[in-house]
Amino acid sequence: VILSPLCSSLFSIGRPPEEAIILEELIRSLICDSKLISLEDLCIEPGRLAWKLCIDAQCLSYAGNLTDATVLSVISCLAKIKIPPTVTSTDGKVMIS
Repeated sequence: VILSPLCSSLFSIGRPPEEAIILEELIRSLICDSKLISLEDLCIEPGRLAWKLCIDAQCLSYAGNLTDATVLSVISCLAKIKIPPTVTSTDGKVMIS
């Protein structure tokens, strides 16, 4: 979660504010606990390869309920995610089919 001077003069460039860190932890726990996305779906080859899921949320305005807006945005994005099927060749190369 990016809280920059763009969304409020309360924030400055540099180290993320405490609000951003708390919100990131909340989103991480919601994703893991709610089973929005299955860890098995991210697996390409067990014990060796997996997709990495990165979520960047940029706050444009700090006026309002940042937690609800961010959580709803993340849920909406994850509901529409399509993980492409992959095939691992005998020489260890991963191909997206």
